[in-house]
Amino acid sequence: FGSSVSQCQLVRTSVEHEERMAGRTEHSPLLESGAPEDFDSGKSIAFVAVLLTVPRLVGFGIAFAIYKFGATAKYDSQLKTFGKEDGYGWLYLAVWLFSVVVSFVNLFPMFYKEKVMKRDAGNLRANMFIYTVDDGSNKHVVLEEEGGIGEYNRANRSLGQFVENVAGFLLLVPFAGKVFTIPTSVLIIVLAVGRIAHQMGYASGGYGKHAPGFFLHLMSVVSLEGLVLLTATRLL
Repeated sequence: FGSSVSQCQLVRTSVEHEERMAGRTEHSPLLESGAPEDFDSGKSIAFVAVLLTVPRLVGFGIAFAIYKFGATAKYDSQLKTFGKEDGYGWLYLAVWLFSVVVSFVNLFPMFYKEKVMKRDAGNLRANMFIYTVDDGSNKHVVLEEEGGIGEYNRANRSLGQFVENVAGFLLLVPFAGKVFTIPTSVLIIVLAVGRIAHQMGYASGGYGKHAPGFFLHLMSVVSLEGLVLLTATRLL
C-alpha cells in the first residue's frame, strides 16, 4: 500500500500540468490522442534518420583522425595480430551494427513522440510513458516536474537513459580497445564525465541543461563505433 501511495505522489494529471503551464503557454504541451493535423510523418522520420547518421559520420571522422594522426604504426601492428581468414572483420562489423541498433531503438520512439507532445514541451519530454486515469475522465497522468520530486524524477530519467544506451557502449569497449587502447581509455573517461554532467544538469536545471553531458556521451559512443568500423574495414 505504501508503494502505491509513493507512486501516486510522483505523478499528476495533465489537467494540473496545464494549469501550471498557463502562465507560460496558451495550450498544454501534451497533444490530444492521435496524430495532430500538422504532423508530418516524412519530416519526423527524416529527423530520426539525421540523428542516427550524422553523428556517426562525425564519429568515423574522429576515428580516422585518431588512426591517421595518432600512433599509426602501433595500430597497424595490432591489426596484424588478426588473421583475415579468421573472419574478425565480420565480427567487428557485427559489433558496430549492434551498437547502431541500440541507438536506433532508442531514437525511433521520437517518431511517435511528435504525435504526443510538442518539441518545446520542456520537462514533459522526460516522460517515457503517458498513462490514462481509468475512471472515464480520459485524464492523462505524467511525471511531476516541479520541486524536489521533479528533480528526483529527472535524475532517475537520466539514469534510465544511461541504462538504455549502455549495452552498445560496453560491447564496443573491448573490441575498440584491442587495437586503440589509449584512445578507447580516453573515450571511456569522456563518457563518464558526460553521464555525470547529464544527470546533474538534468536534475537541477531541467530540460536543456542535460545537453552538454549528452553531447559528450554521444561523441564518445560514435567515436568508439568509428574505431570499431575502421578496424572492420581494415580486416575485411
